[in-house]
Amino acid sequence: MAKLTDAQKQRIFELRALGWSQRAIGAEVGCAQSVVGLVLNPELAEGKRTRNRAYARQRYLDKTEEERERARAWRAANPEKAREANRDWHRANRAYHREYWRARPEAARAEARRYRARYPEKVRERQQSYYLIWREDPENMRRMRDRVRAWKRQNPVAVKASIQRRRGNASRGMDATDRILSVEYRKALARDACAYCGAPGEHTDHMTPIARNGTDHWWNLQRTCQRCNHRKGTMTHEEFLASGRLRRASGVILAERGGTGHGHFLT
Repeated sequence: MAKLTDAQKQRIFELRALGWSQRAIGAEVGCAQSVVGLVLNPELAEGKRTRNRAYARQRYLDKTEEERERARAWRAANPEKAREANRDWHRANRAYHREYWRARPEAARAEARRYRARYPEKVRERQQSYYLIWREDPENMRRMRDRVRAWKRQNPVAVKASIQRRRGNASRGMDATDRILSVEYRKALARDACAYCGAPGEHTDHMTPIARNGTDHWWNLQRTCQRCNHRKGTMTHEEFLASGRLRRASGVILAERGGTGHGHFLT
């Protein structure tokens, strides 16, 4: 069955509005009467698409091993075409794809685990980008803080254990002198500007995060604003400087607060 052009579809609707019969419309636009019916009746069109999907699925299940091998060989020889065909299909069938995985939660979770294991860098980059956009909404941050507070109230033992683990990791390799120096250095940093953008300092940050085996030694501490500290996350000082996120964070802050920042940090 030939695919209708946009001009043919427009003409069909115009003739339908004038009260023409389906047979006369088909003769006028030069197409089969059944095609006109699909255009005029959305339910009929959706039923046909459903039958086509069922037929295609059964055709796929009935394929012989030889046919499957030919398909695999073609995909291996034409990876770009295969990826583009997959992308086109997913774009055209978003709702079907979503419902498919929603009806199979266990299979969806297994597929997600396989994807994360295969593309860890892509997943990490996507999560970081999403979080940076998500946290710009104050309402999102308020809801997150409320959930964290509620969780802490319901799990006091886990919170205490987490604090003890963090303190143990942060003080690793520190003696009494190191602890005194750490406290005094925090006091000295209290009025410093952000080490990255020059905005007023709000947080004392670990250059190598405790989550990445950093410690609370004085030489691992610096002063940052809240925005830069949150954007830095669990990156080290060097990783944050090279990440490209520093430029975006600094540019926004400097525009908002009218500062000039530390020129040697801005690239």
